Amino acid sequence: MQQFKTVPYAHQLAALECSADQVFYALTMEQGTGKTKVILDTTAHLYNRGRVNALLVLAPNGVHRNWATKEIPKHLPDYVPRACSVWHSTSTKAERAAHDAMLIAPANHLRVFTMNIEAMAVERAVVAVRQFLDSHDALVVVDESTRIKNPKSIRTKNVLALSPIAKYRRILTGTPVPNSRSTCSRSTLSSTPTCSTRAASRSFAHATPTCCRRITP
Repeated sequence: MQQFKTVPYAHQLAALECSADQVFYALTMEQGTGKTKVILDTTAHLYNRGRVNALLVLAPNGVHRNWATKEIPKHLPDYVPRACSVWHSTSTKAERAAHDAMLIAPANHLRVFTMNIEAMAVERAVVAVRQFLDSHDALVVVDESTRIKNPKSIRTKNVLALSPIAKYRRILTGTPVPNSRSTCSRSTLSSTPTCSTRAASRSFAHATPTCCRRITP
């Protein structure tokens, strides 16, 4: 049985049990229901089984720092050694050193890289992310995935292009895309429950999509 750092609520445990082993998944849980904790418990689950050795989080500006400074220390179990790096658009020498230290951390450490998703419109950021994913088996998380709802934007295109080199993928949102429609069905390519939506972010969450589920406490 998985050991938790913070005890999950019933709805968080249900979300974890449904999604933990899925390669692609969309957590469309209401705001304030603890999507971040579900992701970090998923990370621990996959790390313990040797399936991932890295976590990449793409989140709104400022939120990406909270993942590293607040959420990970609070929810990621202490038995998962980790080395974290936070993206800065104009990195100082110390910040670059911290990123390099994360990359060369001991082999048993989970490498964590958090970046503001707005930076994915900038070539330097995209190169850094691709280099990170090319050298790690990573769980990639897009927090507030409505930020990639426009299929024509450079940011969206760059994020979707990460799909082939991300071992596991998750999108999180508590505010589904306006005028979007999602329905659960069965994929012709997979026996797992599937979900189709009109949002551009669906392409990142699933090549053969997994079930989107709205969970409330």
